[in-house]
Amino acid sequence: MDYAAVESLRERHPAWRMLCANHAPLLLSFLGRFFVDEGHGASPEGQLIDALDDQLYQLNSEDPDNPRYRRPAADYLADWAAPEAGYLRRFYPLGTDEIHYDATPALEKAYAWVQSLAEPLGYAGDWPRLLAAYRWLDAARGTGRYLRQIDAPGVDTKFVESNRAVLADLLGVSRQAGPFLTELGLATKPEYVRIRLAAQVAAAGAAAAGAATGAATDAATGAAPGVGRDTAISGLSELTVRADQLDALGISFTTAVVVENEITYLTLPVPADGVVVWGRGFDVARLGRWPALTRARVHYWGDLDTHGFAILHRLRTHLPQVRSFLMDAETLRTHRERWGSEAAPTSAGLDRLAAAEAAVYDDLVSDRHGRRVRLEQERIDWKWVTEHLPYEVE
Repeated sequence: MDYAAVESLRERHPAWRMLCANHAPLLLSFLGRFFVDEGHGASPEGQLIDALDDQLYQLNSEDPDNPRYRRPAADYLADWAAPEAGYLRRFYPLGTDEIHYDATPALEKAYAWVQSLAEPLGYAGDWPRLLAAYRWLDAARGTGRYLRQIDAPGVDTKFVESNRAVLADLLGVSRQAGPFLTELGLATKPEYVRIRLAAQVAAAGAAAAGAATGAATDAATGAAPGVGRDTAISGLSELTVRADQLDALGISFTTAVVVENEITYLTLPVPADGVVVWGRGFDVARLGRWPALTRARVHYWGDLDTHGFAILHRLRTHLPQVRSFLMDAETLRTHRERWGSEAAPTSAGLDRLAAAEAAVYDDLVSDRHGRRVRLEQERIDWKWVTEHLPYEVE
């Protein structure tokens, strides 16, 4: 490669610009960890802002009197996605108006090069196993198998995970944990949704299942109508369902309550005509596409802090009818002695909050009541909770 070619790359290639950027350590450590090490794919702006806020807080807390990074997280993301930078891809996915970000090839190249500086030279001792893993993974492309099923000589899942970077380069796929599997056409761990049901919802779901299968069964066997029909969910109070199979559940209801805390989920009274859904651990966008929820009255209760309102905002992007409860100024003021401190609050613009919600959010962001105030769900008096439920219980 001659001088002119190297000079052109230095001036034009985004990976080179990234290494020379003013905030290269922040840029590469955060984006590399988020997209490559942790394996996130395209992600909503709010999620990245929350994660970057956490890292900025940790870095700035090392010297609070002289913080290294004074700008909001959203400003850094906007700079990194600017056309002249090219470190992030900024776009609106089909069917949503929330900004999403994804890693660019330049980011992966720059991060891989920086990682290589810390790696021991050579893989001589591991080449036989690396080649065995490569051959198995290459042959397994598009099969939908789990990585746990690998049976190459001397290779197990831990070996593949610890050598994912070099294997990704050999296979021509992303080094990120999730995309590494999806680009190979292998199975990833499914997401699950936990749901508590009112008795009448479970009974109606069982009846619907019986009606759907009963006619064919009766015609085939000559049995009396309804005899032997499946009533598998009748009498159950809780279900755990794969998120991609929610549509097949076949239940309907008029009221749904979504909460973020597991103990609250287990304790909260179930609506007489509905369900309680645990919102932690799965994508609210996926939950928002569940047809049964789009037809229901949906109530959301999250922690009374900035991140609780950010989750409400994202949920309302897909379910605009969502109403919050126990996230109001009166609840916050009444429980002053139970306030805690939010480790890394967000200040993202949330334009899907109602006026009263936005007022509480602004108070929290501006530290009107004190520095980083938060009120966790578990700290709200239970009598107060039961007296302020926005639905009828069983």
